[in-house]
Amino acid sequence: MAASLSKSTVARNKINVVSEDVGGVPYAKQIATGAGHELIYAKLLAGGSAAVARIVDTANIAGDIAGGGYALENGIAMSAEASGADHIVSNRPIPFRKGIALVFEQGQGSNAECFLLFD
Repeated sequence: MAASLSKSTVARNKINVVSEDVGGVPYAKQIATGAGHELIYAKLLAGGSAAVARIVDTANIAGDIAGGGYALENGIAMSAEASGADHIVSNRPIPFRKGIALVFEQGQGSNAECFLLFD
């Protein structure tokens, strides 16, 4: 029998971001910076309209947006219809090499929420 390599999924950090609470850069929030972060769980709750959120591997989401945007391939998208939910549960943590940022691409102003567990 081959040995199985896996890593425990213990989160040391959690955050809940409401689309109305993100300040500075419209609808974007830098959650963590630096290498070595891992996403363990994410849940998107849509409010009064559909919502799309993207979790992006970047250390400077404000600079990325000001510079013309962020690379879509450096993120994970989640979507939910009005009053619905979507979640990401991975059997292994998802590595983020630069940092973690959250961008609400749709659903701003509708009480959309995104909850993240990460290390």
